[in-house]
Amino acid sequence: MNERTNRISRYYGELNPKHLLFNANLQEFVQRVELISSLQTGGKISPQEAIDRIDLMWQGVKSYEEESGINLSPSEIAELLMDISPEQRPLAFGSLQTEKAMEVFSYLRSEDQAGLISALDPEMAINLIHNLEIDDRVHLLDELPEKQAIEIISRLSPQDRQSIDVLLSHPEGTVGRIMNPNYLAVQGSTTVQQVLEAVRRSLLSANELAIIFIVDEQGFYRGFFRTVRLLRCDTHEPVNILLEGANIAVATIDRDERAVRLLKDNDL
Repeated sequence: MNERTNRISRYYGELNPKHLLFNANLQEFVQRVELISSLQTGGKISPQEAIDRIDLMWQGVKSYEEESGINLSPSEIAELLMDISPEQRPLAFGSLQTEKAMEVFSYLRSEDQAGLISALDPEMAINLIHNLEIDDRVHLLDELPEKQAIEIISRLSPQDRQSIDVLLSHPEGTVGRIMNPNYLAVQGSTTVQQVLEAVRRSLLSANELAIIFIVDEQGFYRGFFRTVRLLRCDTHEPVNILLEGANIAVATIDRDERAVRLLKDNDL
């Protein structure tokens, strides 16, 4: 029995997302033609049915020019970017519009991000890194040569440098190294209305505001609640009624695997 794999070959043509996607579609068409050929050879379908199927697929490839890239998500572009050689990736990445490039960059693995950063001009590199959340920035910096990492850190704002220094002060492989120091915390007596107003004023990202922590008067962790639950509460009620996760906690010196497992087990 022959084994068949649907592998996309590395692309060496003109470097822009539109051509990359077309090539991926074309290679998929070729693979499907091979499958139809096998079915017809084995007597599973008639010659006319094979022709009809191939013609229908080819019409889709031909009409691609009218729709190219319209529905292509940043994650799909990131996958296509990885299908070309590392030497060509910076050129293909540079053909993206700035906003799209930042979205695509966030979907790449930290080691692939490092490969791009090393080949881009410093200003573009700083813009890309600035768009990442603090913990993701540290993952990326850990992949870069020490000299380049120091140069990038020196170009960041004082606030960003301070946040990164906090994470880098913890050993690799620990919770402290991968935690996000940006979060919103309130006391349990705070009302739903007050928290909603704090969320509206906050400069934190949507991801950083998805969960809000509850602390006591000394600032110690007491639990958390999911921000979306505020919408179902009376605005005058204290957020203590939403408290969960009182026993879900790790220390900064704990191994990061423990934190990952804890988050996964509790759907966080």
